[in-house]
Amino acid sequence: MTTVATAGQASGVIVRRFDETAGWTDEHRLEGGWPTASPGNGGWTTSVVDLETRLEHTTREGALEVPGADTRPAALIGPRLAHYAAWAGDGDVLCYVVPDGQALSLRTWRRGETGFRTHLSASPLFPAWVPGTSQLLCHHGASLTAFDAVSGDQRMLSATATGFRTPAVRDDGGSIAWAEVDAGQVHVMTSTLQGESAREASFPNGVALGFRPGSGELTVAVATSPESGIFGEVVTLAGEEGARRLVKGPLAAFWWAPNGERSSRSIPPTAVTGVSRRGCTTRGGGSWVRWSRSSRPETPRR
Repeated sequence: MTTVATAGQASGVIVRRFDETAGWTDEHRLEGGWPTASPGNGGWTTSVVDLETRLEHTTREGALEVPGADTRPAALIGPRLAHYAAWAGDGDVLCYVVPDGQALSLRTWRRGETGFRTHLSASPLFPAWVPGTSQLLCHHGASLTAFDAVSGDQRMLSATATGFRTPAVRDDGGSIAWAEVDAGQVHVMTSTLQGESAREASFPNGVALGFRPGSGELTVAVATSPESGIFGEVVTLAGEEGARRLVKGPLAAFWWAPNGERSSRSIPPTAVTGVSRRGCTTRGGGSWVRWSRSSRPETPRR
């Protein structure tokens, strides 16, 4: 059974459930926005903004306020954005970013506890959990640091990390990837949490990284120019074979399905049509494109 949370038409978040017999049904409504699911059917966490801000975690037993996530009066990171949060894979610890004066604070809260831990104050912050561990990675400024959410210990992995991107983590926690700049080139680096880093490939422009689920295959979206947020291609790094193109751009974002069998991408609007599109690619190479602001039908392509 699949459960998703979507923005309501007026306000709040609607939690919807899907099964093969009944289809989609509305389960309940949550206050706030920017929903984050706790693994193992452990409820939903939402960011609530009014005259003040707070994070609320809602389960079948009721709602509670996450410690250390409130600001009075309301302080925002962006329009209607007061927090961004992510649960660890075991659903036991929540990491979240909250405004803290002129900077942002990276904090963690363990389910059932009344206190919280502040790991870092900086701006910007891009955190990512390492699956199967208590390790939390954070790209902040030019640094990439690993924090232990239990002990509070930290270890710097890179002092020259670049780009405004969350570090990529393999789904088994066995490898992480990030980017560094040297001599006018963007270098893709990989490492284990305790090992030495290695250079995997180099590109002329910025990159966004992600591991293909169920494999150690690293996927790299390469920007069209050094300052661009639009990507010209997505390639995979296949060991000694080097970079192999998976998708040709332009595209604004790229995601793998949880089983690694399919990928989806967001295609930016064109100057002529103003229509943006979403696409999907299968492992066999087939793809389809759906227009998000048009009556055009889904179009299969190969």
